[in-house]
Amino acid sequence: MPLLRFEDLPDEMLRCPCREHGPLVRHGDRILCRAQTCRFAEVSFPQIHSRPVLMPFGREATLFNAADYATALDQDLFVERREGRLAGRLRKLIYGRSRHTRENVDRLCDMLPAGAQVLVVGSGTRGVGMERLWTADLAVTGIDVYPSSSVTLLADGHHLPFADGSFDAVIIQAVLEHVLEPAQVVAELHRVLKDTGLVYAETPFMQQVHEGAYDFQRFTVSGHRWLFREFRALHSGPNRGPAVGFCWALKYLTWGLLRSRVAGTLVYAASYPVARLLDRLVPQRFRVDSASGVFFLGRKEAGYALRPEEILDFYRGAQRRQPAD
Repeated sequence: MPLLRFEDLPDEMLRCPCREHGPLVRHGDRILCRAQTCRFAEVSFPQIHSRPVLMPFGREATLFNAADYATALDQDLFVERREGRLAGRLRKLIYGRSRHTRENVDRLCDMLPAGAQVLVVGSGTRGVGMERLWTADLAVTGIDVYPSSSVTLLADGHHLPFADGSFDAVIIQAVLEHVLEPAQVVAELHRVLKDTGLVYAETPFMQQVHEGAYDFQRFTVSGHRWLFREFRALHSGPNRGPAVGFCWALKYLTWGLLRSRVAGTLVYAASYPVARLLDRLVPQRFRVDSASGVFFLGRKEAGYALRPEEILDFYRGAQRRQPAD
């Protein structure tokens, strides 16, 4: 099933990202909030490239404002974006494929019924290893802060414009490092998921700053698990190991020494195949402590929450204390 268009989304699924979470009403090209106290009760949400921008401009933890979208109709927003098959192939060639991502996404798709509603947060660029998601018999809604062919509507993860319990699964790959309040974003994912809904997340650990000013967070495997503490864990761990993390460091070292981003990227591309082979030789417990990135697959369960003392037992890294005989 192809990506859903905004017109395909049922009205009962949509909510205003304002504090009242009022229902949205569509009058032709106009999109209004039914909450009388909302600024969008009389003023329509803006649109860019025929996609509505359902963002609560002026809210805390929101980095964007209406002027950003009013002045950028024919330009890439905020960071440079490249679409197209050639760009995608080059990105896969340079940054490689992730076995863990592919296996985890396959597992998630296998757990979902045909036609399940899936939300992809940060879908502006289709992530490496996510290929099956875009070909499976699923109803996929994509959101990001900039328009692309993989985006249904523009939204901010801190304030999702959807009703409670709208989705069977949510995927958020390489996004939580770019938000101001990751716990608030995860709470929103929890809110819009149905009971027993699934969540899959990937977030960097040992990586340098990317996307410039829009980069804020990093997580260990344990820190990532605690972030998703209101979800029952199905599978989690390191995604790509210390050798790939070393490639990131080498890329930025080259970039800094030569003042050339292209040179840094070429060094990364040349060293990456060797790094992947080396990472296969590193035992799992050592990769936990030095992973380039981490992943989490979990399920929403009513009343479940990981307790603080349980997060210590969750750790399975090389520094784990062995019980005394």
